[in-house]
Amino acid sequence: LTGFKWLANCSAKLCEEKSLIHLLAYEEAIGYQLSPMVKDKDGVSASGVFCEMAVHWHSKGTTIRGRLDQLSQQVGYFATHNGYFLCYEPEVMAKIFDDFRNGGKYPTVVGDLELSSVRDVTKGLDTGTADGKSHLPATPKDQMMTLCFKDGSVITLRGSGTEPKLKYYTESSDPTGSEAAQKRAQSVAEVVIKHVLRPAEHGLQPPKTG
Repeated sequence: LTGFKWLANCSAKLCEEKSLIHLLAYEEAIGYQLSPMVKDKDGVSASGVFCEMAVHWHSKGTTIRGRLDQLSQQVGYFATHNGYFLCYEPEVMAKIFDDFRNGGKYPTVVGDLELSSVRDVTKGLDTGTADGKSHLPATPKDQMMTLCFKDGSVITLRGSGTEPKLKYYTESSDPTGSEAAQKRAQSVAEVVIKHVLRPAEHGLQPPKTG
């Protein structure tokens, strides 16, 4: 499910078929669609809505940051930790994912972290659903898998559709603060890198610097 088209097109279809109203579409790479007029990520309309929100919460005696802190105290503090490795061999990319699949017998533990479910979008499978099927459209030509852990953390692994990259996106939360959430997200990513990606074994290269 790479690309904002999946979000915009799906929203447009649902609005047309079910008479729904588009409210928000968002992707990890800081893309927002807040208007049904522009069916794509659009920073202009998003900045306008942000300004409206700032004025609204100012009238209530707080700021956007203050409102975010209020929400965090209610539902927890959330953080992400994302990155990628360079992988120039498609066969190696496929092997990493296939090794984890283990012929359909997905692991229940990664390092010292217990898994609650695995969503394998490539195969159209999800061990966390009643019917064992992913609710996201299957992408058999692209490698993509999401690991859900019992502590609530989630990491998605996928191959880039345009670059020789194996990307990972980690999300974690913590009730005590954003710093603790950030540390947890980084820790989860490190465990998955060590036990699933195994860069040295698979010849994965870290991002180039400079």
